[in-house]
Amino acid sequence: MQVKAPPVLPGCDGEATGSAVNGQVPESELCDLWGGYPPIRADAAVALARLNQAYTERFGEPMCLTDGYRS
Repeated sequence: MQVKAPPVLPGCDGEATGSAVNGQVPESELCDLWGGYPPIRADAAVALARLNQAYTERFGEPMCLTDGYRS
């Protein structure tokens, strides 16, 4: 039996169709990041959260973000 790793962003499945043009991505394909940062496309959010985990392990604090998805 394969044990599934816990999600890096609870409530975010990391699924985005990629069919919407920039500025028109539906909210259902956006995920909030850690620390209250603005939402970004779900697949990018999961990849960025994994990168942030590695960054935090290396430097002892999360990455600093200033922007997210803009309509």
